[in-house]
Amino acid sequence: MINFDNVPKALSLMLLGMVGIFIVMLVILCMVVILNRVTKYAETRKAKKAQAKLNDNAKNV
Repeated sequence: MINFDNVPKALSLMLLGMVGIFIVMLVILCMVVILNRVTKYAETRKAKKAQAKLNDNAKNV
């Protein structure tokens, strides 16, 4: 026999699990966005240094 008294408990547990998964996905998304911004800034800084070095070398020639 099926005990229908457990259905609301099961649905609430399933809802908590789905909300938890959604929160974890949002945290991962935020971390990816933050890391992309940080590395983009570092790459831009490296490119500017390399360009400045090339300009200095061109002036010395």
